[in-house]
Amino acid sequence: MKKILFGFAIILIASCTKDTPIPPIPVDTNTSNPLPNPSPTPIGDNPLFINEFMAKNTTVSCPDSGNGNYKEADWIEIYNPNNTAINLGGYYLTDSLPYPTKYQIPTNDAAKTTIAAKGYLLFWCDSRPLGAAHATFSLSKSGEHIALIKPDGTTFIDSLSFGAQTTDVSSGRVSDGANTWKFFSPATPGASNQ
Repeated sequence: MKKILFGFAIILIASCTKDTPIPPIPVDTNTSNPLPNPSPTPIGDNPLFINEFMAKNTTVSCPDSGNGNYKEADWIEIYNPNNTAINLGGYYLTDSLPYPTKYQIPTNDAAKTTIAAKGYLLFWCDSRPLGAAHATFSLSKSGEHIALIKPDGTTFIDSLSFGAQTTDVSSGRVSDGANTWKFFSPATPGASNQ
């Protein structure tokens, strides 16, 4: 009996360790169904949505790359359906659900991290140190996860998993914030999904 209780205590302590990653959700890599799985309804008083993304980009230019036409940057679009602007400084983006704090959106550049009411905000997933709108990871064309997490580092606002993607074709919600997804070619970064 003592051995059983001791073993249970070890398991309980291990499960409460701060650095233990959240268990991963399997990725659907079935190429016959490459669209994302529907996201959970965003939580909280001010819901936000991962609205569109492109995992292999060669056509959408990144405006703040220094030369004005840098391509090859994957991107994620966040949509704000609320009637007030929201600054995402301090929030997190990740492409690995077990590590929700992979990229923290900087808190010192509100001009680049604030989404207008009913607006859109792009984050470039290019692993390049070019400013607040550039995440420290790239998206996998073969499929993975994306999540937006609150500043507490544990509360998921929105997340999705996706399978294999096509170069220069985005996946997005139809319409903005809805649970139905489709492919967009051309993509609609920073604009309404139609």
